[in-house]
Amino acid sequence: MQLRGPSSKLMAQVQENEIVLEELKLLKEDNAVYKMSGPVMIKLDLADAKMNVESRLKYFHQELQRIENEAAKLTEQRDKQQQVLLDMANHIRKLTRQAVESASKQPAITPESQ
Repeated sequence: MQLRGPSSKLMAQVQENEIVLEELKLLKEDNAVYKMSGPVMIKLDLADAKMNVESRLKYFHQELQRIENEAAKLTEQRDKQQQVLLDMANHIRKLTRQAVESASKQPAITPESQ
């Protein structure tokens, strides 16, 4: 399923950000926190850093939920299509069986009967 890749990547990002948040919780208010932005390190307020990580975690969890919902929807569609195919196969078997039974009740045509 094409949703597994993004889901795995998001789970890794969730774990990484949860570790970062735990590390940030260990810091004191006067500790310096830096964020890498391209080639530059930007100093952040600890509260802002926590808020940034928490908002990223919220976004990742929302995306994971969206992916799970999409996967459930696709699974439901697949199951419905499988049922349609099974019903069609059963109907074809029934028609084939009826045709065979009907043909076996008809007298055989032989060269002598013509």
